Amino acid sequence: MVEASRESQNLNTTRLLSGSAYRRGILSGFDLLNRLRSSPYKAQSPEATLDLDQITSHAAQAVAISVAFGIVAVVIWLVQLFLLLLYNHNKYHYYYESNEFLFFLVVALNIAGSGIVAYELVYLRWSIPRRFLRRYYKPNPSIGGINLLTRPIFRFLKQQHIIQPNPSQNVITFAKYPFLGAGKKISEWTIAIDRKPSKNEAEKSQSSQERIQIPVNEFYSAADSEVAKLQLSDVQQLSLLFVDGFELNADGQILNKTQLSPESNLPEEQVWSLGEGNLSEERRAYRVYRYSNTERDQRLSYFLRFYNLGSITFVETSTHILFGIDRQRFSLTSTLKEGKFSRIVKTVLVTFLLFLIGAFTTYYLGGYALVGLLYLVVFVSQLLTWRSEDKRTRIEAKFQEEYNYGLFQTFRESISDQFYDSYYGIQDLIMYWKSIDQAVLASIIEMLKGHGVDTSQFQEMATNIINQGVMVSGGNFTANQVTAGANSTSIMSNNSRAIANPVGSSINLEKQ
Repeated sequence: MVEASRESQNLNTTRLLSGSAYRRGILSGFDLLNRLRSSPYKAQSPEATLDLDQITSHAAQAVAISVAFGIVAVVIWLVQLFLLLLYNHNKYHYYYESNEFLFFLVVALNIAGSGIVAYELVYLRWSIPRRFLRRYYKPNPSIGGINLLTRPIFRFLKQQHIIQPNPSQNVITFAKYPFLGAGKKISEWTIAIDRKPSKNEAEKSQSSQERIQIPVNEFYSAADSEVAKLQLSDVQQLSLLFVDGFELNADGQILNKTQLSPESNLPEEQVWSLGEGNLSEERRAYRVYRYSNTERDQRLSYFLRFYNLGSITFVETSTHILFGIDRQRFSLTSTLKEGKFSRIVKTVLVTFLLFLIGAFTTYYLGGYALVGLLYLVVFVSQLLTWRSEDKRTRIEAKFQEEYNYGLFQTFRESISDQFYDSYYGIQDLIMYWKSIDQAVLASIIEMLKGHGVDTSQFQEMATNIINQGVMVSGGNFTANQVTAGANSTSIMSNNSRAIANPVGSSINLEKQ
């Protein structure tokens, strides 16, 4: 087991996302930028395994290309409009000789504008994504002179509060569900352990009413030691503080000022002191065991928490899986359906179509000029939307009226598949999950026995947890959730994506 460190970046996923940014030009570029953009008055997003800077660069470049071509198209149209007005003026005054040349220029500009827009609309949206195919891939492929044309717009977009991952982030501020960025919950169990002495210990103390005191840090140390004995490769051990961002107070610890982003990194001692405080406070500290499979772009997160309340030790675990990206949405295989010649023919046909539409529209506004204007309208409207959102969140943060500093979803979660697509991959994750689960339970039993606590009831509950059914078949993943009190056990259904049944919960992760 390794300590928390920067996770390997998944180059294949980064490649697919970067290439898909160009497939629909300004629309696909803004789709990614909207997901990548963060509010200056919201918490830091816990991202992992992706080169977000590269993805952002290509999303911004995709937008910049469309905008640059739109600007060129509008400039050509303005020149064409001027020449057209001059042509009509000369025609009215019977300047026939100069009019022939003006008419030729107007037609030539219509062809040029139509060709430029068709080139971006049809050819570039095919040729640039192809450069991100596995066979041709380079992290930053050259796009010729287009880079010079788009550079100012590109730099401007890169400055729009894009997520900057913090590899050492250990404070996560959520909006609704605590385990932000962890993906789908596949299992959880909670147990309340009454630390009553065993029969031998009770006879020694001559009192069965006494309870044995065990600090929670001893439980964590025992769990860490037991998990380390497994020698599981690529498993990280972390300490994370989860904070509810709703009406978060500027206490100087997590939030310094109301119009600033909450802290994303604190000393580990402070993480635990804040996370193990009063139960009424909306923050909890967890030990996390995390396994990342960068080849399959999947991640398993096992969250563990101990809390002493009177004579009871409360144990909580929750296991989550973050699946790979949605390959149906971000696949580049559509670029393989056509060859270069076919795409050139389509570009010529679209050029001719735009030329005809422009020729039969008043002031040539219906063809390429309209497409160029639409690009600029989309660009400006998106910038205004960003400004409006920032202003709204700034005012809400200032007045602290039901303002939530937390995030509902991370960028990585927003692009992930809803189902697993690798049977072996999910089996590997289950292997890690069950191994860690058993190690944690074994550590608790040994800890209790070592302090003379009666473990008979807990061992029975632990056996139920270890033996809970896990079935992976045909894309279905089914697991039971166990919750037990100090004197009772019960099987609880996972209310998120669960179908209640008499023996547990069924989590349907079948790929449609």
